[in-house]
Amino acid sequence: MSIKLCILLPEIATYQDAGELLQQLQAKMGYDVTGAQSLVNDALIALSARSIGATVLTQNRADFEAIRRLRSFKLVVVSET
Repeated sequence: MSIKLCILLPEIATYQDAGELLQQLQAKMGYDVTGAQSLVNDALIALSARSIGATVLTQNRADFEAIRRLRSFKLVVVSET
């Protein structure tokens, strides 16, 4: 099995969409996005993965599932072993 590794830099449109997404998380789901740097990063990760059809692997179920309710993307939640 071959795995392709790459570094993905968000495009300007991804940053703009992340800003809109964060506003929606606050308005619709009660998230406090003020100073929530990890949530900002999670939004950028999810939207960047979405842009190339990649799957996000995470242990952070709550935030990524909230993001996925507003923007569809492939998500696999893994547990600690």
